[in-house]
Amino acid sequence: DEKLNKTVRVSSQGNVSLPLIGILRVKGLTGSEMEKEIRDLLAEKYLQDPHVMIFIKEYHNQRISVMGAVTKPGVYDVTGEKTVLDLLSLAGGLRDDAGKMLFLIRPPSLDGEGSRKSKEPETQAAKTFTAELEELLIKGDLNLNYPLQHGDVINIPPAGKVFVGGLVQRPGGFTLDKEMTLSKVIAVAGG
Repeated sequence: DEKLNKTVRVSSQGNVSLPLIGILRVKGLTGSEMEKEIRDLLAEKYLQDPHVMIFIKEYHNQRISVMGAVTKPGVYDVTGEKTVLDLLSLAGGLRDDAGKMLFLIRPPSLDGEGSRKSKEPETQAAKTFTAELEELLIKGDLNLNYPLQHGDVINIPPAGKVFVGGLVQRPGGFTLDKEMTLSKVIAVAGG
């Protein structure tokens, strides 16, 4: 029905107003997830086998920060739906000294202008999501490829170091990996 075709803007709270449905919270949903949600609501109350198509006309810029052991740390202005892997790629990938974990820090909700919403309690805390880099990058666990939101911070701390001194050819600090043993450390230090 042409009357149900509608262009709507997502509010700063992440809601849209739709015919027959009213206010619907869509924050954090993908286009296909929104289609399913609207289809289910229409089928429940009004229409038999409704066909719903979502076309995202425009994305607003999002600022995502990437810090830690990446080639090009910094703040990235991106548009569209981006994931952790997208931003790792933009940041030039991991450095050799990257640790085993990725931390995604999501600040308390922001309004459309990027300032804190005054209605929310000041005690609202940031959320932290974690991912083992081996699971994400090598084993390909895409459940860890989190979708990103404006204001997110990706942090990949460098691996720990072990220091070798004494009668070795190359004394100094060496990056720890998970299979590091005393004999391997001595070998890395030149024996």
